[in-house]
Amino acid sequence: MNLLEKFKNLTTGTPRRTLISSIIIALLLPLTLWAASQRWELRKRAAEICYKTTIYEVNKNSALRAINLSSSKRGWITFAFYNSGGTYLTYIGDWTEPQNDILIRADLLNDLPSNYQGYVIVESHEQISYPGSTSPTNHGPCIEVIKGTPSCPLTIPSDQFNHTLTFSLVFQTLNTHFWQPNGDWQEDMMHDATSFAPFVLYNLGKDCANQEYTDRANKTIEWEIQLVDKVLEQLQNDPSDREEIKRRLYPTVMGHNALIEGLENYSGDSVSSNKMNIYSQGGVLLANMALIFGDPQDIDELMPPGFNRVQAFAFTADADFQLARITQSPLWAYLGAYLTDQAIDQFWVENQYGGYFTLNPSQNQPPWAWDQGSMLVALSGAYGASGKSDYLNKKRAVVQTTLKYLWDSERRGFFNDINRSKKNLSDDLILLKGLIRWKQLDTSNPHDSEIQQTFEFLKNDLYYAGLFYHDWTRYGGRASHFCTGCNFFALDDIYELNKPIQIPSGIFEDSGYQNFKTVISDPSITDQIESFLQRSDEFFTQQFLQDILDLLSSEGCVPESLLPGDLDCDCDVDIVDIMRVAAIWNAWSGDEKFNPNYDFDNDGRISIVDIMRVASKWNTRCPQ
Repeated sequence: MNLLEKFKNLTTGTPRRTLISSIIIALLLPLTLWAASQRWELRKRAAEICYKTTIYEVNKNSALRAINLSSSKRGWITFAFYNSGGTYLTYIGDWTEPQNDILIRADLLNDLPSNYQGYVIVESHEQISYPGSTSPTNHGPCIEVIKGTPSCPLTIPSDQFNHTLTFSLVFQTLNTHFWQPNGDWQEDMMHDATSFAPFVLYNLGKDCANQEYTDRANKTIEWEIQLVDKVLEQLQNDPSDREEIKRRLYPTVMGHNALIEGLENYSGDSVSSNKMNIYSQGGVLLANMALIFGDPQDIDELMPPGFNRVQAFAFTADADFQLARITQSPLWAYLGAYLTDQAIDQFWVENQYGGYFTLNPSQNQPPWAWDQGSMLVALSGAYGASGKSDYLNKKRAVVQTTLKYLWDSERRGFFNDINRSKKNLSDDLILLKGLIRWKQLDTSNPHDSEIQQTFEFLKNDLYYAGLFYHDWTRYGGRASHFCTGCNFFALDDIYELNKPIQIPSGIFEDSGYQNFKTVISDPSITDQIESFLQRSDEFFTQQFLQDILDLLSSEGCVPESLLPGDLDCDCDVDIVDIMRVAAIWNAWSGDEKFNPNYDFDNDGRISIVDIMRVASKWNTRCPQ
């Protein structure tokens, strides 16, 4: 059978293909098959194709990038795959915006066998069309098709839910069109791409041996460091302008998780590395102190729009558990468990809706998706660290309530509240995060069906042209706007689903936690810290600034008896001193990091007693 006869068989899977199309295909076949035999790199430009159909010979290792060359016209680009005998196998289609592209990789298509060899027909349409369709197939915008072999295997380990193709399409869109050399990401409406991008980029950098991804993760973290620098600059130059401080603080807080991710993976310059270590742990410690000892009204005033204290407790607890895993310090695990316990005490309610978390339990406010998802994440860390059944019971109650009142049994996914009219991408992602974290902990209730169906909702109702869009409403459908941060959040969830992160374990001791709670509840300590935090003007201006500057410059010293707790000899006890002793938590005499000057009870170990003795002297100063 010659090539022309072989290709005639391709039309067996598309019964209504017109005679004109068949003639065009036959005339173009020799040229297109010759072009397909060339081993072009993905970035090499190919000839512009201004007719709607072209054919390529491909195999399981092939990749094709179709670029919409129009400056104003979007196009529906289709890829129809056939085997070498002409039998139709599978079809991929997606909208491509002007000057944007779509990358299709044969190795990510489950419908193609591992030894696949055959043909793909690439077409450009003005509207949706597919093999066998009776709808018009008007010529779409001119496209450029580049065929080659993927330079990096964008695969996900043990992809049991088959989300690799979606992951690849969204990642390529973000990485190609929204990256900025300064480390920021364009179209980041919520300023949280900085939080989620490094996790994805570092993991792909390792899995693909791709230094470009690692470099971009490093640069993203350096962008977050610059944001913190700008907050400190404002505090130094004009500490009275609280609104400007809040304006600069918002994107800094939203991206802070990048600094925690950097503790494990950052490989940039030493100056940024030093700042990252200080800003990451110092910021989380300050957040803990503010939530534990601060005035709730003051905290509410500083919350970013759309967020509340339930989420502040949950996200800070999650940061604590991440730091516990990275540093292997029980201090962070105890802080995370303590914040989770405080959230249960303050926000847990059981009423006609069931058991769930809400900002004002006494008002019987109905469940909100964000609160339940964020607390599922915190509960998973607390249960993973301690193994206490109360956290597991709370988790099961939250999931039961959420499925009963927020689950969409028709289109799948979660509504953001009991009005059941809107489903936000971010709400579904935080609930997915909570369910994914619990998969490895509550193996008798893995909720695989809800996880899978929620991802299907994202793909069916929120995905468009290489991105997930912001929300879906019952009467308006998919929103017209998107956020790069939420898209990285989605990639984060997909990756973690298939490659679970380690839950901190083996460092939590019940006796140690009880001791921690006893000391942190000591009135002499709480009075000192609360009186300091109540002076909010000073806290957010000179004192806060001085604490950070001290951390960046001070090398420490032998404490003077003149001021107990002053570990850096600057005549005051501040966050710097607390962090110095906290950094060597659980060090024993004889350990390399043990410092006898910080062992205030002389028991040969740096314990919570030593840390809280420093904390109890917070804001004391040398006699004048």
